[in-house]
Amino acid sequence: MSMEGRLEGAGALKPRTYGMTSSRPRVLVIDDDARLRDVLGLVLADDCDVSTSGSAADALARLRTERFDAIVCDLSMPRMGGAELHAILSDADPDAAARMIIVTGGAFSPRSEQFLAESGCPKVPKPFTPPELMEAVEVILERRGRALRRAG
Repeated sequence: MSMEGRLEGAGALKPRTYGMTSSRPRVLVIDDDARLRDVLGLVLADDCDVSTSGSAADALARLRTERFDAIVCDLSMPRMGGAELHAILSDADPDAAARMIIVTGGAFSPRSEQFLAESGCPKVPKPFTPPELMEAVEVILERRGRALRRAG
């Protein structure tokens, strides 16, 4: 990866309107690993307004007062991981749950495998390439745009 300008291989989001919260997609990145959180943010920063959180509990507090167009969350974190956050959001804010992207390194428990199969969340494998992450964000933005068109 080159740190000059934008990351090599990071594809820009297609210029569309998805009913976003601002002119650029607002993305919340949730990961307990500060280095990975920084890399995820760096990949997204050219095309998105990125906020970060080091825990699902902190992210949940932010999601009570802030709106994000996409939520990128690590599946496995201490205390509360992506599956648990998704379950809470599914009850409290289904629209936010529908905007989740799960980042995962593999090594799944049967419960994690079931969550990934049933949640409908785009999955980004670790290690990931910048285009894989950008494609997952694009999928969420397109879904959001379709849902808003149906509702409107």
